[in-house]
Amino acid sequence: MSYRDDGDALLQRITALERQAARVELLEQRVRELEQENRLLREAAQDAGAPSGAPAPGGARRVAGDLERVYVDDKIRDYVAALLDASRSPQDHPGLTALGAHVLSGPALTTSWP
Repeated sequence: MSYRDDGDALLQRITALERQAARVELLEQRVRELEQENRLLREAAQDAGAPSGAPAPGGARRVAGDLERVYVDDKIRDYVAALLDASRSPQDHPGLTALGAHVLSGPALTTSWP
């Protein structure tokens, strides 16, 4: 039976700690990048007149009107329809669905309500 020299174990531990420190530095750099991106996005939103704080009176109706103009591709509508169909026939999908989707859930997933 052979035993490792304490110097070898210490060298391996130092190497592992150096790799861990390098990963921490990369993560810290990424956090700084994301914080900078968030600052830029907040500034751009303020410059564009995006609301901050409490919503203005009637703002919900205006936003709902904007959302109604969002284009929903037919592929998305087909996907929603397939999801709803699958949820309504749980016998065809054992273990995946327990309850069927409500009739109004399809429009709710593809449109906005004021």
